Amino acid sequence: MTIIENLVLLSIFLTFPLIIYLIYVAYMNNMELYEKNLVLNFALLSSLFLMTKFVNSKSLYTLLFYNIPLLIAYLRKKKVTAIILSLIIIYFTNKYTTIPPIITTIEYIIYYLGYLILQKTKNKEVNITNSFICLKSFLIAFFIFFLINPTGTLLINILYIFITISIFIIFTYISIALFKKGEEVVDLNNLIKETKKQQYLYESLSKLTHELKNPITVCKGYLEIINNKGYTKVLEYLPIISSEIDHCLSVINDFSYLGKLTSLNKEEIDLEVLLTEVTSTLNPLFKKNKAKIILNISEEIYLIADYNRLKQVFVNILKNSLEARKETIPLEVYINVKKCNKYLRVIITDNGIGMDKETLANMNKIFYTTKPNGSGLGVVLSTEIVEMHKGTIKYTSTKDLGTTVTITIPLK
Repeated sequence: MTIIENLVLLSIFLTFPLIIYLIYVAYMNNMELYEKNLVLNFALLSSLFLMTKFVNSKSLYTLLFYNIPLLIAYLRKKKVTAIILSLIIIYFTNKYTTIPPIITTIEYIIYYLGYLILQKTKNKEVNITNSFICLKSFLIAFFIFFLINPTGTLLINILYIFITISIFIIFTYISIALFKKGEEVVDLNNLIKETKKQQYLYESLSKLTHELKNPITVCKGYLEIINNKGYTKVLEYLPIISSEIDHCLSVINDFSYLGKLTSLNKEEIDLEVLLTEVTSTLNPLFKKNKAKIILNISEEIYLIADYNRLKQVFVNILKNSLEARKETIPLEVYINVKKCNKYLRVIITDNGIGMDKETLANMNKIFYTTKPNGSGLGVVLSTEIVEMHKGTIKYTSTKDLGTTVTITIPLK
């Protein structure tokens, strides 16, 4: 093999297990520290094994490559692994060179003691790397002059020393730099994953808050009505309050399993029953604010859907209409239901304040809201639920004229 071929093979066998290690760490989620250390130890030992097994040339520069995994082990505080690697390197150095075993053993003992001393310094990674390279370069010159080629001419030995040390230094610094950069990329990847997890958790909690807010608002409204009109309305409103509390408990239960947020409990439902329940629930609050809901449904329509999820969508839309009413004109909300071939279309139209183009363009962005106390999740959550039913939801609006929400869902 030529020198170039050997260098290429050594580079591949050195870096390949380390690259596999970095990919593995980046891919795995919630990786324990001991597992990460175990994989790194295996990668370092694999690098040394591949170099000793598949590179035939046993010249000095080949043996120098064996020291790069050892240096990485020291930099990552793998003392046991460093000792094992040192013993393997000592064995092959004694096998393929004329250097006495005692000298090689002393050399690697010095490396270990130097590592222990440099652990207490401030820039220990830089100090360990530079000290290791300097000491190894000095010993290379010593070995060439006095042990490997003692009869060679001065010029030949100096040239040999220069080439050998240059190869060693270049590949060592490049390997360490690439490995450190790889670890930085992996750490950044893990940080991004953790940030996404936190963001997902925050969004989920925000959704939970938003979903609990609606039924609690309903309960509060009925309690205020009971308080104003006395206890004559208790028997009429208690079942509704109880139903909304049950809904709160159901939502909490759903959100306690974050991995099941996208699941649906589909069954055959009567759309008229669903919309009647929604309007009956919200009618007292609408009347309190001098608003009314007009439901137009001319035929029985059955579809396979999640009753409670769709109820969340309609409650959210109607509640948004109530909150977007004009102060001067009584709010009127029309719910028109149409059956078009295999699709169901629910069109909800109000005469509220409407939305300008900017609000309409941004309303599907998470956390975007024009309400002082809004979470910016109602529209996003409604869209998500409708899309989970393989349907679509479309908003059209004109400032000061009102808003129309069109929900299209397949019947089967």
